[in-house]
Amino acid sequence: ADAPLFSVKTLEAVLESKAAIVLTACQGKKGHPILIRKSVIPEILAYSGDFGLAGALAASGAYTETIEVEDPGILMEVSGEEEYREILDYEKQYSEGRDLFFILKIIMGKGEPVFGPGVADFLKRIDEKGSMLSACKEMGMSYSKGWKLIKAAEEELGITFLERQAGGADGGSSHLTEKGRKFLEAYLAMEADVTRAASAFFHMYFDSWRKSDEKISRDSE
Repeated sequence: ADAPLFSVKTLEAVLESKAAIVLTACQGKKGHPILIRKSVIPEILAYSGDFGLAGALAASGAYTETIEVEDPGILMEVSGEEEYREILDYEKQYSEGRDLFFILKIIMGKGEPVFGPGVADFLKRIDEKGSMLSACKEMGMSYSKGWKLIKAAEEELGITFLERQAGGADGGSSHLTEKGRKFLEAYLAMEADVTRAASAFFHMYFDSWRKSDEKISRDSE
């Protein structure tokens, strides 16, 4: 599963809802799981728009409820090595006493959010492999999905990220353009700086809250 860490408590909250479609959100950000009643499935299968499942759910007109949960696991999915490491760290902290932590993701766009950690990781892999198809296989996504991500970022940001040469058994070759590489490098540098700053603020404001209740109780004794 690419979204393995939502809690049993979250799942129980979803199942308690009577809505035809149930979405979950943590701190205002939607994630997984979602619940879809079987009565809505024919409308979803009939959808022919360009916005995938989210578009099909919106177009269905079915009664939808969004449940706010205190569960960062609903926002965590495995779409690359970086996300995989985040999930391992989260699981380790959870199993060792659920110490307080934070997740920071920088998502960029002009009208729509199209460039974030996933796209950045995808571009890095394409440039390393010299092939979009190889990068897609490594990240476990379809070629068509990968191409849609790149096209959406290019159209939204007005940047051509890839130089492509068609043909060959591996779908041709792909490399970052000079402008695309500079944008990616700027994003990664900003991400590193913002993460360092956020970590300092996290320690400043939350050091006294970071221990689990069990550790705080043990320390107070």
